[in-house]
Order: sequence, then C-alpha cells, then structure tokens
Amino acid sequence: KLLLLLFTASLLTQQAYAQLIPERRNSISVNYAISSSIIPNGNLIGAASLEGLTHTVGISYYRDLSYAFGFETGLRYTMLNMSSSGINGSGQSFDRKFNDGYITLPILVEYNFLRYLFAQLGPTVSMQVNKNEYMNQSGIGLWGAFGGKINGKNMTFKAYPYYHSQSVIAFSKTYGNQSLQNVGFNIGIGYT
Repeated sequence: KLLLLLFTASLLTQQAYAQLIPERRNSISVNYAISSSIIPNGNLIGAASLEGLTHTVGISYYRDLSYAFGFETGLRYTMLNMSSSGINGSGQSFDRKFNDGYITLPILVEYNFLRYLFAQLGPTVSMQVNKNEYMNQSGIGLWGAFGGKINGKNMTFKAYPYYHSQSVIAFSKTYGNQSLQNVGFNIGIGYT
C-alpha cells in the first residue's frame, strides 16, 4: 500500500510540476527590425562618422537544446540608408548618402529564464548584396539581445532590443576598418 501511495503521489507531483513549466517548441518565425546605425570614424580626428537607419526583414528557426537553452539561426536582409556630412580640408561642406543591402546569417545561443524572458548572444556572418566598395561591411559580427517572448499553442511572439556589430572581423578593408554598429528593436512572429 505504501508503494502504491508513493507512486500515486509521484505522478501527481510530476503532473503539477509539468503544468508550471511552459511548453516550448521549435519554431519558424518572420522578423522585422528597425535600428539606428553608425560607423564611427575613429582613425581621423574631426572626421565625420556615417549615421543612418536600417530596416531588416528575415526568417529564423529556433530549436530548444534544453529547458533553459535554445539555438536560433536564419537569414536576414538589411536595407541600410546612411549619410555623412561635414567640412572637408579646404573648408567646403559636403553631404554624402549611401544605400546598401546585406544578407546576414545569425548563429545565436538563447538563454530562457523567468518563463517569458530570454537573452541571445552569438556571431553573425554578413555579406554585402550590392557593389559599393567604399561602404563594404561584409564580415563576421557579434549579436546580443535581451527581451521577452510569449509561447502560445501554435504561435510564438518575440519583442526585444538588440545590438549588432556587423563586421568585427571584416572580409575587406574599407572606411577606416570601422565596424557598422546597429542598436535597434526586433519583433518576431512564429509558428510552432
């Protein structure tokens, strides 16, 4: 009788505990992000930086590795609009505009905690789509994010601010070897 009582109590405890833990499934998500971007010009004192705005769309795949950790990858297309203005060495003002496009492959580890929160960190690989050699920011970058997500029955929703340094290890040496810095906000809606 004691064994039967312990077995029944064990089953009830496991069932109650399982209801407390939210079920997470693998998911495919569509993402949109907007960010403020800058390429600081650290090599020349008094030289102008490049500043602008980026819009990013993409698709990502998330897979649980354990209860606390997951893996996310996918493809993102970034549309970059930047400008630089200042006064050149002869005292004349200038205003330059640059438009670029990049395809980025993120390889992120995600840490899930407190039921609805997560943090992401990992490398990215970015490749320039057009041939603007002056602005080429193709390279290996670094991604970091912290945000929230809600997992429904068949859907998942993520919203989070992020930081992306696009070419920490550049594939080409352009614009003073400075890395494009993006600080923005991402929204993702996925199907599980």
